[in-house]
Amino acid sequence: MNSSCELNHDYKKRLLTKVDGSHIDSQSVKDNQVNAKMGGDKLYTIQILRGVAAILVVLFHATMLCSSKFNLAPFNRFFLFGFSGVHIFFVLSGFIIVTIHYHDIGRPSKLISYLKKRFSRIYPNYWLVLTLISLWYLFVINIMPIHITPTLIYQNLNLFFPPPKFINPVSWTLSMEVFFYFIFSILILNRKLGVLALSLWLIGVLLTQFFSIKIPVIPRYVFSKYVILFWIGMLTAYMLIHMRNIETVRREWFAWSLGTLGLILFSATALAVWGGGIINFTHWIPLFGFGLAGALLIFFTLSNRAESFIQNRKILTSLGDASYSIYLIHYPLLLGLIFILRKHVTVDNGFSIAIFFVVISVIAVISGWLFHLFLERPLLKFVRGVLFLRAR
Repeated sequence: MNSSCELNHDYKKRLLTKVDGSHIDSQSVKDNQVNAKMGGDKLYTIQILRGVAAILVVLFHATMLCSSKFNLAPFNRFFLFGFSGVHIFFVLSGFIIVTIHYHDIGRPSKLISYLKKRFSRIYPNYWLVLTLISLWYLFVINIMPIHITPTLIYQNLNLFFPPPKFINPVSWTLSMEVFFYFIFSILILNRKLGVLALSLWLIGVLLTQFFSIKIPVIPRYVFSKYVILFWIGMLTAYMLIHMRNIETVRREWFAWSLGTLGLILFSATALAVWGGGIINFTHWIPLFGFGLAGALLIFFTLSNRAESFIQNRKILTSLGDASYSIYLIHYPLLLGLIFILRKHVTVDNGFSIAIFFVVISVIAVISGWLFHLFLERPLLKFVRGVLFLRAR
């Protein structure tokens, strides 16, 4: 969910440098120069994936809300598989964090900078959205099925210790993100201790999920199956960092072969979810199907041709930039649109529900994009300025 704008020039430099510090072959150096000319501060494949993931989540929630409010399933519930966007987001989080901070591992001096970046990426925009929707629910109309109180709002400010109920239902994923950032911070503080913490985290997941062992005190979400997706993303980053050492022709072959396999696996999993009516996020089929598909799609970043092609698709890359805002505001916005429009629009057949579904989905995506441009981006710039520039 968080932005990959941090995949900057330094990030590309790391990807195009061997782990021992020496540079790769001359052709790859030329590729690095090509990448710099291609625009500089992003991996466009990652941006595409983030934008698509955000749109998939919007389509999923629009499907579920329309089905529950009108007792009609838009497009025969085809976009039921849209929850796959969450799986992709978690894989991308593991990938991005390891890639950006690979050389920070075992360097305690980098910890404060790491924590500032993670805080500024998650909390300011989250708090802004939380404030806006809380004020709306308190003083205009509460369209959520929970009672909004100042106490509940205060409890929702903290993501590390999840509140009893989330005011914004999608915020549960941010709690997962924040805990992942915390575990990874141990890796920066001390490599061996961090590896141990990550390993124990994964072991805890396996014990609770396969053997139904209950671990006291620790919140249940800590050992969710979703932890596996972070691991998939981290392992993907490690593989890609080392695959940058191979020559260009082989990188292109790996990129297109594995990326295409990812598209096939994603499509097959989506059909299985839709055909089987699987709406359990943590069912093993979508968990591994979408998780591995997301990892394979990341391999497209190895291809200069793919990156160059995607760079010119400005709409999709801009949606990638806005994916966090889209993700944060889409659910309450969809609820509000349904509440308002159903009073003025008759939805009583398959065609009308399809039109209604498309309209509210498009409005939610565009609104998230505008929110990013005019609120999230200036806010992030301000917070980063306070945390980093003034600190110097």
